[in-house]
Amino acid sequence: MDVNMQAAQEERTNRHPRWDKHETLILVTAKRKQNEGIRDAGMRSRKFGSPDERWDLVSSYCQANGVHRNARECRRQWNNMFHSDYRRIRNWQKLNDVESFWTMSKDQRKEHQLPLTFYREVFAEIESFLGRKPSFSTTSGAAQDFSRPPRDETAVSDDSPSDQNITEPLQSGSCGGEELTTSSGKNGNAHEHAGRNKRKVVVANAGGERDNLKEELASVLESSGRAIQRALSDKIRSQIEADNRNSELDRSQRKEHGDSLIGVLGSLACALGRIADKM
Repeated sequence: MDVNMQAAQEERTNRHPRWDKHETLILVTAKRKQNEGIRDAGMRSRKFGSPDERWDLVSSYCQANGVHRNARECRRQWNNMFHSDYRRIRNWQKLNDVESFWTMSKDQRKEHQLPLTFYREVFAEIESFLGRKPSFSTTSGAAQDFSRPPRDETAVSDDSPSDQNITEPLQSGSCGGEELTTSSGKNGNAHEHAGRNKRKVVVANAGGERDNLKEELASVLESSGRAIQRALSDKIRSQIEADNRNSELDRSQRKEHGDSLIGVLGSLACALGRIADKM
């Protein structure tokens, strides 16, 4: 029982600590640099190896900047943050006649099935990463440390496509099914494109990753449930055995007391008999 309880305690203490704002901004910067490297090398170049190798590069950049997280942690945090929380906030912010996510209380966010917390600076950094104009202005120094220089808002350059030219389909391509990549559309017919370059943001399918996380969570819960059940069973069995031992000891003591009393009464009866004979 003690071994199971100790294992459950170690499992709880080994959980990864929560990502703070500084670490998350470093992660976004690392992911952006990694994607820019793929784009500059000709998009899905084999030079960058497998998805695991690319996440190793992201982890190396994070650790070089004081964020000591391995590739698995970086990958999980990015998928949860980008494919879930960021998208839900982004879609909400695009709606008309709704209160801004940033002014909502936690109860309101919960009511609309939105993330309860999200760093505004991280949201602005991801918007910058995708070439979008942030849905709010921020003057936070932490955000400026990890953001690109401000762009000219009066024109859209080749490096900053408009929001309408960005799509986010789910696909599983040669990037391993989970890499966020950006591609610049080639300038075709001058009349059709009107001098604009189009760039797509392809968001890979993170459904498999989320399914894996769900399976891992279910496995952890199942193993914890079994450990608790075993611990309770052992405790109940030990209690029953202790009660049985106590009952047996009590019966033994009562028997000894009874035997002693019978012996005393027998001796007393003999003495009384002898006295009666003498009289």
